[in-house]
Amino acid sequence: MNWLRGKWFVIGPLLGLIFGIVIALLAMAAGLFEPRHSSASNEWGNFPAKPKVELEDDGRDLRLLEDFAYIDPHGKVWSAPKNLVVDGASIPRVFWTITGGPLEGEYRNASIVHDAGCDRMTEPWEDVHTMFYEACRCGGVSENKAKVLYAAVYHFGPRWEIRSVSEQKMVIGPDGIAHPKTVKKYVPNRLETPAPNAALPDKLQKFINEKNPSLDELRKLDPKRL
Repeated sequence: MNWLRGKWFVIGPLLGLIFGIVIALLAMAAGLFEPRHSSASNEWGNFPAKPKVELEDDGRDLRLLEDFAYIDPHGKVWSAPKNLVVDGASIPRVFWTITGGPLEGEYRNASIVHDAGCDRMTEPWEDVHTMFYEACRCGGVSENKAKVLYAAVYHFGPRWEIRSVSEQKMVIGPDGIAHPKTVKKYVPNRLETPAPNAALPDKLQKFINEKNPSLDELRKLDPKRL
């Protein structure tokens, strides 16, 4: 009897552990346990800190009192430097009637880094607008509203091309003598974009609510056909 009790002292807890694992697996299979989802801040990147701003004398523009940044879902940092004045002008004004002003509400943070990207023009404009969509979602903007904003800036927002320009510079060589050298620098050139008509925001919003297009489909969209 003592021998049996000794065996059960070892086997009992092991059987209990196995039984617990089996029950947990069956419960997960039955849907009793939901898988843990990442938070929106992880799925869509994050804003490490809230923007610190002051209102300009015009009562509309904001000036950044500190550097502000957004880290996108791929780990890329998009920054807006201290003293940058933002006004949300990178978002076509005609869309404000359905999305609200860019410097208020859920997409304010996104509009700040978007303004900065459009002002700096060091990244492809397509990437800057995609960042804007992701930053909107990070800020809590709904999928459909973020898609309206994305389509607005993609088709009617700022665009630019980055041109390579060669120039001659005098460079001091190892011999201490100045020698001419051809160097390349990259210069952004702003491109013209069409202006949306007043009826487009409502049409675009209706299209997105009904069709739920992907971002790729929105890029291929011809707004004139709505």
